[in-house]
Amino acid sequence: MELVLSLIAVIAFEIPILIFFFLTKLETIVMPEGFGYRWWPLQKKYRMMLKDEIKQIAVRKSPSMTYGYHWIIGYGWVNNIRGNMGFQVVLKSGKKLFIGSQQVEQLKAALERILKNPIREFRNEF
Repeated sequence: MELVLSLIAVIAFEIPILIFFFLTKLETIVMPEGFGYRWWPLQKKYRMMLKDEIKQIAVRKSPSMTYGYHWIIGYGWVNNIRGNMGFQVVLKSGKKLFIGSQQVEQLKAALERILKNPIREFRNEF
């Protein structure tokens, strides 16, 4: 009987967590003023980066096997859910940010339109 109650307690705790992980999305938005991202349903508002604040954007391969929101040397703050490509953003303040995307070409075209600059491929500069 204790085993059954323990199993029910574990399942009752784990199922909402699994549902939450499946519902969480990283959303990006491109506007004439800049672009933003948010983790839905955790954030209501987008974290915006105005085009005047952006120093550089490059298409880059995402760090291996890293999903979620965390900091990695060379990438800065990483925001990634799926896929193996994204955008490395360097702000004029020096802050680095990586935003993963499964729709790299569409996002690249939209960002090039608002920034009026071609977005290059990232390459290591040693």
